Amino acid sequence: MKAKSHWVWTLKAERDSRGRRQQGTRIDDMWQPDAPEWMVEQGLVVDAEDYDYGDGQVDLFDMI
Repeated sequence: MKAKSHWVWTLKAERDSRGRRQQGTRIDDMWQPDAPEWMVEQGLVVDAEDYDYGDGQVDLFDMI
């Protein structure tokens, strides 16, 4: 599936990987911008435009 901007890991991915992945960080370049559909369906990745970074955090791509 193609992302509008780029894919980032979710909290579910962080928990399932036991810390090898960090939520809100960009996924591996080999999966950009087309992530496998199963990753999206399982909730492991989300489009960065749809990710809630919380208060006080800015996505670098918002500044460009």
